[in-house]
Amino acid sequence: MNLREHVRRVQLLENAAAGKAGMRFRLLEEDKLLGSGHVKYIKKYVSLLEADIAKEVLQSAKLGKELFNAITK
Repeated sequence: MNLREHVRRVQLLENAAAGKAGMRFRLLEEDKLLGSGHVKYIKKYVSLLEADIAKEVLQSAKLGKELFNAITK
């Protein structure tokens, strides 16, 4: 994979993660966020968000590291 392909792949993965995060944000329930159980709700929300984007974040990080190593050689 050349430099341009590496960068493009990282961008696509980051865009996919951002899209998933945006969809998760749309599912945010303000009543629960502002209610008495808000700490538990936020922890669950963050856990779900992490699960949603983990694949893309890990793949992007791997490609980013490969790209860095290729550039610094």
